[in-house]
Amino acid sequence: MYSNVELVGSRISAICIIFVVSLLASSFPLLSKRLTFLQIPRIVFFIGKHFGTGVILSTAFVHLLQDSFEALNNPILRSHSKIGDFTGLIVLASLLSIFLIEYVSTSYVDRLHSYGSPTSSPRSTTPITASTPISTTPTRRVDTPKPLESSASQSERTHLVHSYSPQSPRRTRSFSYGSTSQPHRHDSYFFEGHHRHEARCSHDTHHERGFKLSSSYGPEELEQGIVADIVHDRVLDAEHGHSHTLDSEIKEVQVGKKRQVVGILVLQLGIMIHSVIIGLTLAITQGPEFASLLVAIIFHQLFEGLSLGIRIASLPSSDDGGTKYMAILRSTLIVLFAVTNPVGIVIGLLAFRRGHDPHFSTVEMLLIQGIMSAISAGMLMYAACVEMLAGDFVMDPILWRSELWKQTLALVSLGAGVVAMALVG
Repeated sequence: MYSNVELVGSRISAICIIFVVSLLASSFPLLSKRLTFLQIPRIVFFIGKHFGTGVILSTAFVHLLQDSFEALNNPILRSHSKIGDFTGLIVLASLLSIFLIEYVSTSYVDRLHSYGSPTSSPRSTTPITASTPISTTPTRRVDTPKPLESSASQSERTHLVHSYSPQSPRRTRSFSYGSTSQPHRHDSYFFEGHHRHEARCSHDTHHERGFKLSSSYGPEELEQGIVADIVHDRVLDAEHGHSHTLDSEIKEVQVGKKRQVVGILVLQLGIMIHSVIIGLTLAITQGPEFASLLVAIIFHQLFEGLSLGIRIASLPSSDDGGTKYMAILRSTLIVLFAVTNPVGIVIGLLAFRRGHDPHFSTVEMLLIQGIMSAISAGMLMYAACVEMLAGDFVMDPILWRSELWKQTLALVSLGAGVVAMALVG
């Protein structure tokens, strides 16, 4: 079928090597959580998470964006089509399409939980009525102390008063600025679009909006139970005079986890399209350039596989609130990433080695490579900037409250990922 059997053999070898590297890289973070002999320090996951963010950023802006402009503005292609004039528009359309898909998906998830049928089981929280002895007025206006009933009930009923009192006990956290002492967690953690730059007295007017957890909490935060502690304190507030109920708090956590799944699916789609593109490129590359490109692709798949694998490993499992299908989803995402690049190589061999007009095949290849690079660039720009960069740094209260050295390490890891992927070529 092919005139050069050795060429086909080298492509088959490349398929096997890339598949093994991609599979090991994307599955290693999950395996290290499951297998005791593969367990590595949590700080390595922390570094890898932010290093991976830099890798995806560099892939989108340094590789894909530049490749799309170069391919669609190639003189050979421009002699047949002027599509290169719309390269930026293709990138923007891809970005907006992914934004709309995620927006509609998350809105649909919110509506499913907002209008779900109530359960028949009784709840531990009781609604606040006129006879309820818990005061819902701002506690700083209370002039007289409540009568003492018992030490236990006193602490229960005056929880909000103690949060304002300078003599009240303060919670401690190892990731606060300068000191490990912090006030009540309700003040310490600021959620997306909620309590940001707000005074405590304006709290009650915004409670109908709920709160959002960061969609990118990694294995370190999940294993330490930090996210669970945040939710626990919100539930405590529900039991001490706020209008929230336990059901609404649990639903908010479920929505946050489903948003996390949507974000990873967006990231996975952009990476897979990129993998197909470089597979097509490798399939038609000949001569000494093939070996250098293969080495670059191996490192590329290694970096992207680890980056994606850490995000996949941070998905909630069945024992911490995820669905029973989450294990299948994680395995499917890992396998899809591993096979995408080899599939691109196979498509390139089948599509661009049969034509009798090599010039026409080059035009087809440039057109496909340019359009797919532009689409993938838009997807990864959105995923990297919104889901990863903003989600990990701007919207993550855990990183805000971390020690200065940990925040510095996150930024250095981010920069290292950008530089490393830019040097891969």
